[in-house]
Amino acid sequence: MASEQAGKDRAEAADRQAPARAQVTPAAPQASRQAAAAATAQAPARPADGSAPSPPRAAAAGAARAAEPAPGDPEMRRRILMRWLMWGSAFVFFAQSALAGLAMFWPRRVLGFGSKVDAGPVSSFPAGSVTKFREGKFWLSRLDNGVIALYWRCTHLGCTVPWREDEQLFHCPCHGSIYERTGQNIAGPAPRPLDYMTVEIVNGRIIVNTREIHERAVHLPQHVTPV
Repeated sequence: MASEQAGKDRAEAADRQAPARAQVTPAAPQASRQAAAAATAQAPARPADGSAPSPPRAAAAGAARAAEPAPGDPEMRRRILMRWLMWGSAFVFFAQSALAGLAMFWPRRVLGFGSKVDAGPVSSFPAGSVTKFREGKFWLSRLDNGVIALYWRCTHLGCTVPWREDEQLFHCPCHGSIYERTGQNIAGPAPRPLDYMTVEIVNGRIIVNTREIHERAVHLPQHVTPV
């Protein structure tokens, strides 16, 4: 009888433990489903056309970095050279543009009429010579006692007065005014001698200041610069 009672007790104990196992068992499939969902989220998505899924972005970036040439590689040196050439060309272009802009505003040196003209050394002009300086608009007449720079504008109506070598005179073609090599008027309608410019002798060179033009009623020795 005691053994029968013990068997009943074990059977009842087993019946009481059975629901607890029934409640624990469903938890295992739930954990399995969660793990599967996480794995699915991490796995690359399959394209709609059914082709093979693309690798993850991190893997693609790593592959790209691995594909880049290492420093010292010929490909890397070529890229560096091309980059320097590109920036060098841009620098040269902007430098030229800047210099061109500055050149537009840089004051220009006046070398002709309206400035001081270097006629050259005194020895280049023998006595009795008359030399034309087109850029300064004057005749340089070398006299026995010095030099005089004569403004080539006729004092009658402003025509350019040429030197006539055959006549050894200045002869205006407009109205016939005639001047000596000193600029003194001797014929024609000209009312006075040719105007003269200031002359300096600097280190044996003749410097004519075409900004300083002097009128005169008659030619005088002091109008000549001694040499």
